[in-house]
Amino acid sequence: MRLTHDFCDWRCRVTIHFGVLELRIRSIVHVESLEQTSQDGYIYRQTIYLRLIYMKPPLTPATFHILLALAGGERHGYAIMREVAEQTENMIQLGPGTLYGSLKRLMDQGLIEELEERGEGDERRRYYRLTRSGRALAVAESKRLQAAVRNARSKRLIGPERV
Repeated sequence: MRLTHDFCDWRCRVTIHFGVLELRIRSIVHVESLEQTSQDGYIYRQTIYLRLIYMKPPLTPATFHILLALAGGERHGYAIMREVAEQTENMIQLGPGTLYGSLKRLMDQGLIEELEERGEGDERRRYYRLTRSGRALAVAESKRLQAAVRNARSKRLIGPERV
């Protein structure tokens, strides 16, 4: 998209690739007489670059339960595996390949981050925590699942909530 106003152009480029939304906005001033122009005859005065993570629920069970485990606080890989097995009553057991592949994808998407400081004990352990985006995505998925359970109850597929 390009907007022009007197001596200034505004250019905007939006791309979406694998759940990542990138927005670049450039304020371009026409200055043909100065020597410091770029190749196209413009001086770029300001560039705004915004990268947003956009991942729409539903999440895979492994991804959701990893985020859920990290919602309880920082954990290392083995602790995440144990937490997921415990919270699903051993219905989901993550192997190392699934766990560390998922952790890498979640870090690449900005949903979790690896901590620089290591905990007490084994120096080889890597600790992870949720980012704000990761927490927001876990909340959105939890609400989606809550609505699905409510719908299943209304259709009498499952019984009422037990307290």
